Amino acid sequence: MPPLADLPNDLLLPSKGNLPPLFRYGYPVDRKLLGQLATVKKEGLEVVQGMRTIREHVNWHDLKLVGVLNEGFHAIIEFRNSYDSITPVPPDVAEKSEGASGAGGPPKWYIDAEKYRWTRLA
Repeated sequence: MPPLADLPNDLLLPSKGNLPPLFRYGYPVDRKLLGQLATVKKEGLEVVQGMRTIREHVNWHDLKLVGVLNEGFHAIIEFRNSYDSITPVPPDVAEKSEGASGAGGPPKWYIDAEKYRWTRLA
């Protein structure tokens, strides 16, 4: 599924006993790039170290790296998701994250790698 520029309201809130798929808002980043950014080149830690480098560069330690199922990217630098309340991202953080990820344009909504289906609430 391609990323979405805007998320429809039906995907933001539970609807009639159903929980919509989880979408995450941010910039895509792939494992190879994170490995290149890693300051410690130890097998199995490249992703964690690469994300640490991005957090330090952006200087906003609330950034998360999460798995998504879009356009061949394995993860995104997440600013927020469709289940959380909306917290504004400082413009300089978005700009630095865009540069660190190599993405172009504004952040987008990506579907989560694990919660990609509608779920019936009990």
